[in-house]
Amino acid sequence: MTKNTAPARCDLRLGWRVPEWMRLTNTSRATFWRHVKSGDLKVVYIGHTPIVPRSEAIRLGLIQS
Repeated sequence: MTKNTAPARCDLRLGWRVPEWMRLTNTSRATFWRHVKSGDLKVVYIGHTPIVPRSEAIRLGLIQS
């Protein structure tokens, strides 16, 4: 068996789907969309799927660059 030398999962992510972001930040769906509508949180769309980009997690201090 080989040893897993990959960095932590957050280090590899380019973005989070809404339910993943809600778990990461411990917020409700309503709070998530309130932040998006007010401009406090940026989302990008891949097709019809909203994604919170990695840059937002870095800006908010959830992960390090």
